[in-house]
Amino acid sequence: MIRGYRYQPFCPTLIDDRELCKANLWRFNEVNNPIKAISQSERELKFRAILESGLPRTLPGRGSGPDRVGTGVRVEAPFTCEFGYNIEIGCEVVISANCTIMDAAAVHIGSGSFLGPNVSIYTSTLSTDPQYRAVPHREAEARPVIIGENVFIAGSVTILPGIRIGKNSTVGAGSVVTKVCHSSAFTSSVSCRTPTCPRSPAFVSNLSLTRLPGRSS
Repeated sequence: MIRGYRYQPFCPTLIDDRELCKANLWRFNEVNNPIKAISQSERELKFRAILESGLPRTLPGRGSGPDRVGTGVRVEAPFTCEFGYNIEIGCEVVISANCTIMDAAAVHIGSGSFLGPNVSIYTSTLSTDPQYRAVPHREAEARPVIIGENVFIAGSVTILPGIRIGKNSTVGAGSVVTKVCHSSAFTSSVSCRTPTCPRSPAFVSNLSLTRLPGRSS
């Protein structure tokens, strides 16, 4: 799964991993209950527990504990993810309320990045070939999502599998990101624009790769 091979999403091992993650998510999302009066340090411990769910089953050499979550990270509840153990977050990252990370493959969020409310990050998809979607051997594919440092992702953005967003980029509200975005790019719902860097690709639409008028092919 983590290496990008086809996998069966409802095999017993992955079902158990999801259930463990759900239990930790429930504990973390309870921090919104004002009666509990949970401290910030306890919030951080509960969030780290999500990312450490099922760590013995991850690849050798992958980080754990403090290595998976940087300092100064703030995550607003409610938060949702699929497994937890494939997520790595840098320092001073903000994840706003109602964000969803489906982490069948690795998801890396660089230091200083800000995710607005209702952001959805997907790493897995079913094949377009019906034979791989058929039961009882339904198979999925997973590809990592990499978000660079100091990236601003506005509210209700959807990021699809295999996407890389370069550092210092901005993704406009409501966008569906289907193409790789280079550093310092501005991404809207239909384009990825890099007006400050004339040597880099200037316009990437969701359907095609084009160049600004006057640029040679």
